[in-house]
Amino acid sequence: MTPEEELAIVEWASRIVLAGVMIFAGWFMFFLARYIRGRNFKRGEKIGIRTISTMASREAWHVAHVRAAKYVQISGFVSYLSSVWVMIPYFSYQIASMGFYTIVMAVVGIVAYGAHLGDQAATEYLRNQTDETTE
Repeated sequence: MTPEEELAIVEWASRIVLAGVMIFAGWFMFFLARYIRGRNFKRGEKIGIRTISTMASREAWHVAHVRAAKYVQISGFVSYLSSVWVMIPYFSYQIASMGFYTIVMAVVGIVAYGAHLGDQAATEYLRNQTDETTE
């Protein structure tokens, strides 16, 4: 086997591993989004949006995570797309891996944005609860 053939095998093995990781991450994010929408996702767990407003009440916690779940699902879909991106043979390995890392950062940004919107939803919920009790 020539060195060029060995390099091609290593590059394709790397692409397959990257694609597999992103497929698994996408599946995990879909599962996580479904789980955090449910009522059985408790405040005492180690994962979730843990801010002052979300920890204030059980309902605020639930409202925040229902709002954020949509963005977690979107990030799972983007993860699936990144696995397709990595496997396109037209791009060199360097371009494919740079695109992969860019997409990973987009996934992190989408999840962070969802957490921010979830925190805002919890704050709004608590504000509405305070307004109702003062009337």
